[in-house]
Amino acid sequence: MNANKSFCTLLLFGTLALPARAAAPRDELLRLIPDDVAFCLVVQDLRGHLTALTESPFVQQFRGTVAGKAILGSPEVTQLIEAEKFLKQHLDVDWKALRDDILGDAAVFAYRPGPAGKMEQDQGIFLVRARNPALLAGLVERLNKAQLKSGEVRKIEECEHRGGKYFRRVERDQPPTYYALRGPILAFTPHEDMLKRALELDREAKSADAEVPAIGRRLTQLGAERALLALWINPRAFDAELARKEQSPENEAERVFLRTFRIYWQALEGLVLSVVQQQGLEFNLALRVKPDGLPPSARKFLTEAAQRSELWSTFPPDAILAAAGRFDVAAFLQLFTEFLDDTTKKGIRDSIDQSAGPAMGKMLRDLLPSLGPDVGFCVLAPEKERGWFPDVLWATRVRSNADGKPAEQTLLDGLNFLAGLAVFDHNSKHADRLDLKSVQQDKLEVKFFVNPKQFPAGMQPAYTIKEGYLLFASSPEAVRRFQPGRTPGEASTEVRLMRLSCVALRNYLNDHRDALTAHVAEKNQIGRPEAAQRLERFLTALHFIDGLEWTQRPTAGQVILSLRVKPSQPLRK
Repeated sequence: MNANKSFCTLLLFGTLALPARAAAPRDELLRLIPDDVAFCLVVQDLRGHLTALTESPFVQQFRGTVAGKAILGSPEVTQLIEAEKFLKQHLDVDWKALRDDILGDAAVFAYRPGPAGKMEQDQGIFLVRARNPALLAGLVERLNKAQLKSGEVRKIEECEHRGGKYFRRVERDQPPTYYALRGPILAFTPHEDMLKRALELDREAKSADAEVPAIGRRLTQLGAERALLALWINPRAFDAELARKEQSPENEAERVFLRTFRIYWQALEGLVLSVVQQQGLEFNLALRVKPDGLPPSARKFLTEAAQRSELWSTFPPDAILAAAGRFDVAAFLQLFTEFLDDTTKKGIRDSIDQSAGPAMGKMLRDLLPSLGPDVGFCVLAPEKERGWFPDVLWATRVRSNADGKPAEQTLLDGLNFLAGLAVFDHNSKHADRLDLKSVQQDKLEVKFFVNPKQFPAGMQPAYTIKEGYLLFASSPEAVRRFQPGRTPGEASTEVRLMRLSCVALRNYLNDHRDALTAHVAEKNQIGRPEAAQRLERFLTALHFIDGLEWTQRPTAGQVILSLRVKPSQPLRK
């Protein structure tokens, strides 16, 4: 009973009620939030999103599955049913009314940190804009009466601040809490100053046509205007704490790191995490920066990363998994070393020299800037006449050295040297023999390792340089399948970074079910029936998702990274 009451108190009093305005419900709440908050979490149109989801083909399909029936009969769902009974009995409201009429329009939680080093002065406020003001007012009144009767709340005092009325709740064995209710908006907070500031901001709103609040504009600017869930993070709220830490570092390495990190932090103007529900789900990370505030190495690295990799015209569209981007190695190394003090830089150089030898270490350092910018990998189902192991391919563009000399032969010579060392080291320590062989593919020589006792059927790790790309592959046949420029480029404002096809993965697992079951059983030392069950459970989970895609949308001064989940059935009719 007490647990249910606490739950309802948090849910219902997690919300300032001030006069309704012509603005969007979200903006009615955001104009009550001060600009100096560190975090602002916005939930909007919960009613519309949940209604679309519950009526969607995806949920209809899920309910009929074994997994769906198990979830619907789980203890967690039972607890929700019991909580609804409590709400109906004591507060005369059910989950549907709570979702649609109280929480359905918009809800906001904002947090403001205290002064640097004084976390006890942190403040937060939770607001909700209800569709049904009368239901909201009645719910607050019934909750107050119930808690006064039970003794959880000792008394409720009416207060006033600059013409605005609010209430102080004196709770048993807890600090007081505060709320304001008027019209469709309710606010609840343990911090009186936060509520007073919200009342002041409401008073400052001059008319129903008041402009969109600053946080609302930032959400729109960063692509989260229609998001179901959006978390705005204000970098400026942490400036004082970062400055305090920079003034008293523990050592030189920390001082250099904090100094460089603060340069990047000052260039960051805002960050938004959001969830968008459409036919599928979209998870977004949006960043807005001042390009002029970034070091040259970072600007160069980000400019390169904002372009589409040519490898997307090489990796086949039916790949199980593919990822590719443009990665400026030289710019990244410069960017990375800016965070390191001189002692740490020397330690890294010495470690490389000790591992590979001074001459080889110098060669590797000289060659690294020749790699890229195109880099990526893909996983393909193997051709049926070969083993079950998938074809895996890692590709990196190779450019000329800084002095203009071709780097390909130097790179191959270094790889051949390291491969020979690996073979010698393995054979001197193990009974099973590792061999390094080569095969000609047209005029291309491909080196590959052979060890039948250690490698799964179909796996023969290979490497070469083909048409300007350094390739590491699971077998020479995987190298053969690498054909640059096989598909035309895509005309899009988005830059694809990763693609996972669950359809292709399901097909691969079904085509090689017996071999994979035997491998899983042997690898985990379990029986084949249990291994088959594990594989079947994995296939069942994959049945609900067709694919994942990770993209970026770069524009001047900002970038939006998006992870899209494509379900097997749409999340909306």
